[in-house]
Amino acid sequence: MLPELARLTPPARAFDKPIYSAFASPSLPAHLREWSIDTVVLSGSETDICVLSSALGAVDHKYKLVIAIDAVGAGSVCLNSFWAVVKWISALVMPQPGLAAVH
Repeated sequence: MLPELARLTPPARAFDKPIYSAFASPSLPAHLREWSIDTVVLSGSETDICVLSSALGAVDHKYKLVIAIDAVGAGSVCLNSFWAVVKWISALVMPQPGLAAVH
């Protein structure tokens, strides 16, 4: 993380994400369990890649999921497919409660 951004992080905890899904590293799920967190709010700059991978990871780990629509995006034509990705995730996890798209 850039030092300019790192100083803005506390009191939150930052986790490195070396690949697409934030859940690829065991440290994030362990931290969420330790703090009894049951809902994950996602934002990100590559909706159809990183946000999607992290959303699927959250679902795999049985978390409630909120995608902050105003805090996601993608480059070029990928941005146009954002709603298709949200609908696809919704169809994948429903009727499991907890998926919400926030705008």
